[in-house]
Amino acid sequence: MIELSPSYQSARAAFLAQAEAKGYAIENNLLQGYRGIDDELLYCDIARKGHDGNNKCIVISSGLHGVEGYCGSGVQHQLLLQETLEHLPQDISVIFIHAFNPYGFSFSKRVNENNVDMNRNFMDYTLQIPLDDDIKEFNETVFPLQWKGSHLSDVFEAVYQYREQRGVSQLQTVLTGGQYHYPGGIFYGGTEPQWTRKLWDRVCHELAAEFEHVVHIDIHTGLGENGDCELMYLGGNQDKIKDSVIEWFGEDIVKIPGTEGSTSKPITGHLASHLDNFNVNNIAIALEFGTQDIDHVLVSLINDSWLQANPDCSDSERRRIIQTVRDAFMTPSDEWQTRIWQQSKLFVEQAVAGLKAL
Repeated sequence: MIELSPSYQSARAAFLAQAEAKGYAIENNLLQGYRGIDDELLYCDIARKGHDGNNKCIVISSGLHGVEGYCGSGVQHQLLLQETLEHLPQDISVIFIHAFNPYGFSFSKRVNENNVDMNRNFMDYTLQIPLDDDIKEFNETVFPLQWKGSHLSDVFEAVYQYREQRGVSQLQTVLTGGQYHYPGGIFYGGTEPQWTRKLWDRVCHELAAEFEHVVHIDIHTGLGENGDCELMYLGGNQDKIKDSVIEWFGEDIVKIPGTEGSTSKPITGHLASHLDNFNVNNIAIALEFGTQDIDHVLVSLINDSWLQANPDCSDSERRRIIQTVRDAFMTPSDEWQTRIWQQSKLFVEQAVAGLKAL
């Protein structure tokens, strides 16, 4: 099973020690100007192993949504421990990206240092992003226009009324799709590329310059039944790539957000499709591990948005909110951690087998 580290620092130390022991080359990318919850420096670490001239690569990334990095780091560490990616053919390289969003990881937040949801930040900001009517209505009549000084109980009362009138599915759609006009709200995609996006953009240039085929597995938590895994197909702008993914994992396994059988709604500006902009065959999937029902997950994120705007609340309230976020995105039980590892190992092995056959 995977192990959930108690902190970003301990997760990072365990990952780096194992990657170095296995002979990976390590690149440490410092998030300048910020410190973690224990005043630690914050890094996104990239570990790489392979031979010059390889034309295939598997990338496994974690922590795009900060707090989800606890699970993702545990999977990455276990992949290194179990030698799942050892003894690959010489034409396949392996890259681990640990803690895409180290600030959110350290503070147990889903967002980054600027309250930006990094899986909504991959937009073309040279174009005007239209304001959806449903998003406008929700953020101007349900959420408070000023989160600072608002009463959390009032926020939830308004949200519950909306849910009763429109239903859970509409609530999930209007919240999770991504919004770009209300910085204090949740699922805010920002108004410009963030540090994490700039880092991934640079990595994408390097991947496209070196490889013909890239399989990218990004690890997430927070949607679905506890312990279940939804394998989402997210990137690859050719039909033959989609067909390959279905062949590798099975038609009943592969889900596309917004279609029947998927727990996820369509989203804008996500990381996985960014590599489609480069001259490389991008086979991008996300492993989404279930924790709590969607109501509890959304409650945790609303709590955290309120805390972001009201940092002077009581210590007990702060601790309570942080714990609700952690509970929403990981389950510290042997059964959950075992299931996460079993499914991760299977899907990584299937991806490697498919990559070998290309």
